[in-house]
Amino acid sequence: MDAIRTATSVGGILPLSSQRTLPGRPFTPGPEAELAAHIHDLAVRLPGVRKSGVLLIREMPGPFGVVDFSAVLPNPEILLARLAAGYPPILSEVDATVVSVMSGTRHWSIRTIASRLDWSAHIVEGRLHGLRRAGIVARNSAGSWIRHGTAVPVGRLHIFEMKVRDWRKAINQACTYAAWADSASVVVNQLSRTARLFEDSPEWLGFALNEAWLRKPKILQHSKARRLWASEHVVAALIGYQPSPAA
Repeated sequence: MDAIRTATSVGGILPLSSQRTLPGRPFTPGPEAELAAHIHDLAVRLPGVRKSGVLLIREMPGPFGVVDFSAVLPNPEILLARLAAGYPPILSEVDATVVSVMSGTRHWSIRTIASRLDWSAHIVEGRLHGLRRAGIVARNSAGSWIRHGTAVPVGRLHIFEMKVRDWRKAINQACTYAAWADSASVVVNQLSRTARLFEDSPEWLGFALNEAWLRKPKILQHSKARRLWASEHVVAALIGYQPSPAA
């Protein structure tokens, strides 16, 4: 927490390793490790980098897969408040969806929340009780509900997928991660003269050859639910959250 507070107050970049791991033997990148040295230079030149700098997290488990590098462009006040809040990360997409439509300042009835989701009140009520036990939402004496004020995205999330030369495979993986990240890029260190990078990839995808940007990524427009879900995976990586087997 202290390192993050210092880094976000002075700017620059803070390299971190994910404190959360998934079961199984970690993947060893091999030749891709040579590309890791370039990610720092690429990250500080991402679109939207602010004075608060970048948190660069290596091997972060996301909603789908483990990302080579995740660059978080934080809102320092929101990030530090979320880390201090103490409730467990919201790693369920269903729970993130419920929380994302709730207010952090006003209590709403289950019927109102269900209407905003176009879900049945019975399903919403079941999720709310679980979220209440985790300390993420609260209910007042009238039976209306409010979310924790810190249950919002902590900043922008950009992912980097590294490959030595198989840029087509890298594109496929980056597109998978882009289903939840705010932007995504592929980094390679070899390209043939006939490589059809821009013709064979979506226009929002970033490309870099070693430390040189060939095309910077564009911000994707995700729902509030997806952005919150992705953000909570960042929180889990920063605090080293490991859910119990029964969770």
